[in-house]
Amino acid sequence: MNLESIQNIICNKYGQLEKVEDNIYKTFYRYNEQPISVQFFDCSERLSKPEFDLDSYQDQLLSEDFYKMSGRLQWNFYLFLFAVMLTTV
Repeated sequence: MNLESIQNIICNKYGQLEKVEDNIYKTFYRYNEQPISVQFFDCSERLSKPEFDLDSYQDQLLSEDFYKMSGRLQWNFYLFLFAVMLTTV
């Protein structure tokens, strides 16, 4: 699956994507036109690197938006990480 396919699937489910940085996107899940959660989609494959540190990565990526939100929305952040599956023949 390529990046464009992933973007299309996400857009069909959540609507418009906002580019955060290369291969990282953000969108809001809405109910009655009000945002009820924030989704971040990382298609950069950082997860596959040996030095990847999830805790520091979450802090770097999510903290600014997290502290800008208020109420229930602040507690409904989701981070989806995409990585290529490797197979051996």
